[in-house]
Amino acid sequence: MTMTTHKATEADIDELMARLCAADRREVEAACIDDLRGSMLRADINALRWRGELVSLYGCEPCSDDQTVASPWLLCTDTIDRVSKRAMAEIAVEVVSRWMDGRWRVLANAVHAANHRAVAFVRWLGFEVIEDPVGPGGAFWLFRWEAPRDV
Repeated sequence: MTMTTHKATEADIDELMARLCAADRREVEAACIDDLRGSMLRADINALRWRGELVSLYGCEPCSDDQTVASPWLLCTDTIDRVSKRAMAEIAVEVVSRWMDGRWRVLANAVHAANHRAVAFVRWLGFEVIEDPVGPGGAFWLFRWEAPRDV
């Protein structure tokens, strides 16, 4: 069975909250995010399922100060460990390519420096990872992508 995506529902959010994988749980805690569920309920997010199981929720939220800048994010359930890396990569490339298609001038967010799998993944997707400590406790690294400028 293939992976499927759909607009996330409140039930998807509740399922993610109950089954958030350990690495992402540590990252959310380190980021001091007070109301993750509430933030997701207010956001335009998608759900990714494999064999009916929730794999992740993801989105790309515009920054309030500059609507050409957005923050991409991905949170996974423990199902991520059983999903084919190749299948996950194909979906991720498709999604990120849509985000980089001209709608956004800059995509940027932070990743927990100790989440080696996530750091490697955002690099593989084409983001620059800036290994200077940022965020709560200096535990995060910024990752970013900037659209090429017309010459």
